[in-house]
Amino acid sequence: MAAPARLLAGDVRVEPRDEGSDAGGPGGPLPVTTRGADDFLASIKAASESGRPLLGKLAAWAQALEDEGLARLWTTSGVTGREMLRPCIPSVDVGLATIWNDNGPSMSLWRSVFERHAPAAIAPLEALTGTELGVGRIVPEITDELREALTAAYREAATSMGAETVRSENGLEA
Repeated sequence: MAAPARLLAGDVRVEPRDEGSDAGGPGGPLPVTTRGADDFLASIKAASESGRPLLGKLAAWAQALEDEGLARLWTTSGVTGREMLRPCIPSVDVGLATIWNDNGPSMSLWRSVFERHAPAAIAPLEALTGTELGVGRIVPEITDELREALTAAYREAATSMGAETVRSENGLEA
């Protein structure tokens, strides 16, 4: 089990180092996590030209989740230049999906989070992607239908957690 991240002033977290991290090695720089999507949005400019439109769509989708009170956004800036945007379920701060900008877009899904918070979404997502959900497994193609199915999954998670709790934690009126 990974150690929790240290919280710093201004909703900035320094992630603990683990073997799957983006860190440069022992004593090297650590990834930095900030609240919101601003750092991720800024990183889109450095992505491949062909990847920018989809990265923009994914960021807008994540922001719509947050606007609806279904997610709290965190951006992690890795030391190798990768950025990841995590739309987290607000009451538990874990995400069903992670959006990656590694000079272009990709998305990974987290089966254990689906099992705990949106189990009814697993079968439709597996049918849609043609692959079994796994531990951060990358989806083969990011489509509008996938984003719609993931939005439904975030709604399921909000319902299972109590929608009023989720909305109040995002500062929205119930």
